Amino acid sequence: TRDRFKKFSPDYEGDFLGEVQWAWLQEGLSRSKASVNVVVNGVQVHADKYPDPNVAEAWARFPTAQQRLYDVLLTTNVPMPILISGDVHHAS
Repeated sequence: TRDRFKKFSPDYEGDFLGEVQWAWLQEGLSRSKASVNVVVNGVQVHADKYPDPNVAEAWARFPTAQQRLYDVLLTTNVPMPILISGDVHHAS
């Protein structure tokens, strides 16, 4: 139906993490002595479009939080940050 393909409406106040989790992530990355830092997240981080926003979770739903994640990875002098994020599975 047409309702299935409603225009995506981001929530600029929403977040996947709480402040304690953000602090833990930033502190852990800033103290890391690793030459490569891999952050794994089960939710899609880079996906900004999806035909049915009610089916897939994605950081794009919360653009402010998504930008904060990028900022934490890129501005805390983290050596070689690698971000692995989730995907979507479909079944019929």
